[in-house]
Amino acid sequence: MSNMKLTAVMGTIIFCLVVSNPLFAAELNLGYAGAVVGGHLGDYGQGNKQGIELAVKRYNEKGGYKGQKVNLIIYDTEGKPPKAVENITRLITRDKCFALLGATASGETLAIIDIAQENEVPLLVATSTAAEVIQRHSSKPKMYIFRVSLMDTYQISLLLDYIQAKGFKKLTLLNSTSGWGETAREDTLKQLAARNLKLAVPPERCNDTDTDMTSQLSKFKAVNADFLLGMVYSPAAVQIVKSMQKINFKLPMASTWGLIAPNYLALGGKEIVEGTITVASFAPDANDKAKAFHDVVVKEYGKDFFPVCTAQGYDATNLILRALDKVGPEPKKIRDAIESLDDFDGVTSIPKKPFTPKSHEAYGPKDGYLVIWRDGVPVRLQY
Repeated sequence: MSNMKLTAVMGTIIFCLVVSNPLFAAELNLGYAGAVVGGHLGDYGQGNKQGIELAVKRYNEKGGYKGQKVNLIIYDTEGKPPKAVENITRLITRDKCFALLGATASGETLAIIDIAQENEVPLLVATSTAAEVIQRHSSKPKMYIFRVSLMDTYQISLLLDYIQAKGFKKLTLLNSTSGWGETAREDTLKQLAARNLKLAVPPERCNDTDTDMTSQLSKFKAVNADFLLGMVYSPAAVQIVKSMQKINFKLPMASTWGLIAPNYLALGGKEIVEGTITVASFAPDANDKAKAFHDVVVKEYGKDFFPVCTAQGYDATNLILRALDKVGPEPKKIRDAIESLDDFDGVTSIPKKPFTPKSHEAYGPKDGYLVIWRDGVPVRLQY
């Protein structure tokens, strides 16, 4: 081979290494892919975005990583799994991000976790709650997916504790056909069986955009049901209550933390949301630290759009940034550092050692609590 050809080949090899290795990126890029504009998932994405941006801003103000600022790259998934796949791939292959945050809904996140895992880039999930998000790759020697959000299994367990304590007998289940809705349905049915609790009628489904649920609810009314587990997003939940009104049937409804979203109140109003039970893992009045953080968010943005999402996004981002300080911008080392952190001081109820090699769930089964909508405000439910 001539020297000219050898030089060309070596140049190509070096170029490929530079392109494929995040260590050669001109900037320290951290990526977030979430549903940040409009739609029923916009509340979650916007809240998450606030927390992520605030964490990066504070980090850079303190000097960044060895004097170099972290560049936050944000892409809107629009709540669509294909868009999430496109964006997370772009963040890894083109933007050379040393770590990732996202997505928003479980359906989106389940579509991207394989990509992060296969490319060995750590992904911090701060809103998605489906159990499979962590379980799918939990048997891998090195798992790159971490969650800073209360998983559905724990949330559903809290709801069933309440149902049993209050003595409800004729239970019903109505779930969204979304990716999250279907996984929540499976989780709920599994836990009902484990507790020897039975549904009064077979579970029903609905689409997120349905505007009439009278068909499903009429079946519940026919058996004089006394409780509804509604694994749906806010728009469908509003239509469920309106459909109850149409058939003159009042049924207590509970769901996971989706129905604590601000757009539930915005879409339905006080009368519609009144009495709905849901789950929370953070509240601005939980303690002095939470209140102080909430005040900072309000000062920065004018309002704390969705406090739970904001706080979880903030903690998830700071876990990454703490790892960056310890080991530098190498994705594999970042992963190991996140897993080994044992002195983390978050604004949520996250423990000082959030993760272990056997568990990438930051929150445990008792780190959440029930809330109920009263006069337009979600308040802690005491029972």
